[in-house]
Amino acid sequence: MSEKYSRADMVANGEYESMTRIYRLQPSFCPEPFAYGWVNDETPKSLLPDNVNPKVVEGGGYYISEYADFVFRLGDADETGGIPDGDTKRKTAIMEKFCKMLVTLHTGRGTDNIQVTKFGLDTYTYVGLMVQQNEPSTSWRVLFQKDLLTLKFHILQIGTHGGSMNEGLKNELHQAYEEMVKLKVIEMLLDDLREPDGGPLKPRLLHGDLRCGNTALARGDSGDKSPRPVVFNACSFYGHNEYELGNWVLERNNLKNYIPMYLKAYGGKCRPTEKFDLRLQLYSIRFNLQSAVLFPTQDKYLRMAINDMNDLLDKVGRKH
Repeated sequence: MSEKYSRADMVANGEYESMTRIYRLQPSFCPEPFAYGWVNDETPKSLLPDNVNPKVVEGGGYYISEYADFVFRLGDADETGGIPDGDTKRKTAIMEKFCKMLVTLHTGRGTDNIQVTKFGLDTYTYVGLMVQQNEPSTSWRVLFQKDLLTLKFHILQIGTHGGSMNEGLKNELHQAYEEMVKLKVIEMLLDDLREPDGGPLKPRLLHGDLRCGNTALARGDSGDKSPRPVVFNACSFYGHNEYELGNWVLERNNLKNYIPMYLKAYGGKCRPTEKFDLRLQLYSIRFNLQSAVLFPTQDKYLRMAINDMNDLLDKVGRKH
């Protein structure tokens, strides 16, 4: 298999593995995954859709799942969609159900009822075409820090092999990140984590990119008339449950108002509770850096990440 086919296959495999794990733990929470693979110029045309993109035929991956009829995406409404305003009671009921289903996913046991003891995943998963650092670790902080370092490396490499990004911002990112490492900001925020009940932090199956655009209210089939919240486009691994909320805290994702609803369903904030907002700010940096890699010509994502890094340095690092 050529490198091109191999990468396409790995991306498709990552989504298939992610959605399969979610489906096994919470079958009603996502469209059922069926298969994945890749196509090339030897693939029989009769197996492909009539309007298939020619680039796919040249070498592309595919992922096939159950068809889901989406009513609208979840979260607050804006110009891109969301739950329509006007029926507050219905909106609250939908989001409460979504949060409870997410908590069921997070607190469920591992695939096939095997207890998970490490953070990460033994399968590569991707955000777009960008691989995540999932190598299993007994330390959540080590796994998160490794992934953040990889994102920083990707950003600093943009422009080296084509593409463009603000060089001044890249330098600011490097300086802020190095100061965070020197002052051990990540260690101070993540090394002493515990569950809300005081027990050791447990690896939870995460969606991985749980923004509003990867959620929906789906119509039921003929045997189930009740629409249900679903998630899709996952890039899963086992991690800290609050990591998902680092995506919610970003205004563009229209889910910030439902963080208290999730926490109530989960049983509260992880300990130390006084560092909760700082943890979400740290996790949001990771998602803004992810967006900076995916959209390198848009400075806003990198600016937000750098601003949050400096803010955390002021609140945590430079005080010690």
